[in-house]
Amino acid sequence: AINRVFDLNREDQEKLRQTVLRLEEAMIRLNHAQQEIIRAEKLATVGRLSSGIAHEIGNPIGIVIGYLELIKQGAGDNAETKDYIRRAEIEVERIRSIIRQLLDYSRPTEEVRKSVSIHGLLEEVIQMARIQPLFADLAVDADFRAIHDTVSGDPDQLKQLFLNFLLNAADAIKVSGKIEPGRIRIASENVPGETEMENNLPEILKVKFEDNGSGISEIDLNRIFDPFFTTKPAGTGSGLGLWVSLLIAEAMGGKIDAQSKTGEGTQMILVLPVMDES
Repeated sequence: AINRVFDLNREDQEKLRQTVLRLEEAMIRLNHAQQEIIRAEKLATVGRLSSGIAHEIGNPIGIVIGYLELIKQGAGDNAETKDYIRRAEIEVERIRSIIRQLLDYSRPTEEVRKSVSIHGLLEEVIQMARIQPLFADLAVDADFRAIHDTVSGDPDQLKQLFLNFLLNAADAIKVSGKIEPGRIRIASENVPGETEMENNLPEILKVKFEDNGSGISEIDLNRIFDPFFTTKPAGTGSGLGLWVSLLIAEAMGGKIDAQSKTGEGTQMILVLPVMDES
């Protein structure tokens, strides 16, 4: 009888332990869902505000550009005045570029959805990057192990996403000051969908962009997808690249994760659902 009581007690303890584990997992999922809701609402609010601000700023910017053109025509051969005008035009054009990005991603646009080979797009982007001065001293390596790489998406938007990752990696390597050669590795693999996504997909595509740059601090890592947040020096980044990239990925039913430590490089991980090729 005593042994039976002990056995029942052990069974009850095991049931209690399993219940606690399930509650802890549920709490983690709830916290994650809460953070996603907060982030989604923040992005929606920023989208509404930025759309109105962009429209208000766009008109006077156009007028400023017109006046600069008139001043340029009257500058004659004055090299110093022309140089000042050129610098002003560059800064004004940077403002216009930021406004265009805000408008593009704060209003519905028609997507050109089609079957896309991610490996094919990546090869195109890598070739484009290698001829840029920023990548002159960097090794960009590809390790495509995914058997299924076809997704449904907009090729131009995906190229923009990949270029954002590559440019951020190159910038991080340049400012790291490391003696070792700069390296960017792009790897792909297929993994079971249930391990990465919550919609029970049988299989997904995971693409990693890994660099040996300066890395990102833990505090900044939690903010890199916020609109207008940037770790780059003032005047060199708008803080919209990763936000836009996240919107592109989520519109395709995917997600982006980031892993990094200061001084140890960064991994940007894109997860996308693959198309059924049967």
